[in-house]
Amino acid sequence: MTKYIRVDLPRPFRGYDYVALSQEREGWTVKEGGPYTVVWLDIQKVIGFTKRGGQVWPAPPSSESWGDKWDFFLRAWNPHNKAKTGTLAHMPRISFIKERIYAPQPPKIERGLLFTKKVPQPPRVHTFSYIQFENGRHRTEFFRSQGVMVMPFETRAWMVPYLQRYCAYNPYTHRHQQAAQQGH
Repeated sequence: MTKYIRVDLPRPFRGYDYVALSQEREGWTVKEGGPYTVVWLDIQKVIGFTKRGGQVWPAPPSSESWGDKWDFFLRAWNPHNKAKTGTLAHMPRISFIKERIYAPQPPKIERGLLFTKKVPQPPRVHTFSYIQFENGRHRTEFFRSQGVMVMPFETRAWMVPYLQRYCAYNPYTHRHQQAAQQGH
């Protein structure tokens, strides 16, 4: 049985005020890449970490920017539509990626009274973290454009602590960002 999670839309849209997202990979075994679970995250932080990794982000939703997909998405997400397309009502699926980059360092130059010596230095290690969408960027952008700040994402269970560490919702931060944007 498919489990649905309701995401309320702060600004009612085209006759509906929520979207029911299904968990696509519920019950997958470890052999199939699971186990998968659901985590609620701050949309703005997820978008920031996604762009950081170089993944292209879609334009805000409209019939001009999304073309033929626009009407299809609207029908698929409408919870009152009896013939909705369930495949598009899946929650977005993401992965948290943490890479180590080894950067060579220039040699250290030691100078003495009668000599100059170049001493090799070990490489500097940089950690680079980002989010990679397996699917669902357009869905996430739709929710962001409708004023949703927190939404469910499907991910592998072992990634949840990392995602919560970097992308957990903080209402205090959002209040201050909104006040700064309004000029208060």
